Amino acid sequence: MGAPRGDSSVTRKLILAAARDLFATRGIDGVSVREIAAAAGVNHALVHRYFGTKTDIVAEILDGEAKTMSAMARPEADAVTSLAALRGVFSYVLTGGRTSLLLMLRAEIDGLAPERLLDGSPLRPLSTLASWLEQQIEQKGPGAPETDPRVVAMVLGAALMGLASVQPMLSAGVGLEGEDAAALLQRCVDVLVGFAAAAIGA
Repeated sequence: MGAPRGDSSVTRKLILAAARDLFATRGIDGVSVREIAAAAGVNHALVHRYFGTKTDIVAEILDGEAKTMSAMARPEADAVTSLAALRGVFSYVLTGGRTSLLLMLRAEIDGLAPERLLDGSPLRPLSTLASWLEQQIEQKGPGAPETDPRVVAMVLGAALMGLASVQPMLSAGVGLEGEDAAALLQRCVDVLVGFAAAAIGA
């Protein structure tokens, strides 16, 4: 049943993938360990053995996503290169990372406080974005935009969460429900990156 016997890395990945999809769809409280195990094709005892609690699973999933996004970012590069990397991160969040973002929202609703899981590492990409914005604004010196980079990062994060969770509703609200969803999301990414660029005066 499921992963080859003894292959713990494969088993862990199967459990995390199953839990991520179930949690994002039904919430953490709405999913049992047995259901995660069944979806992963493993014995439910392995879920406890590898991860302990459902909260531990959520923490591991979100920490993995944070590491993925952090690896894509280029906060140390020049503004043009950093903005190009930021575009990649935003695109990832709305495509491959969308399920994990929905999971983060579910975790917040279920009272798990993602900002406190693993010492805040799930929110590291947002913190990195705020720090990068602050650094870019400081480098401008006199005449730099009078913008709080933390607020800009928060608004960008909120926009991404909104697009990830209710994009069809938002599209319908502005008469764009007939647009190709993937192309529309990229247009939204263009706007968000433009917003970040304006915030640093680029």
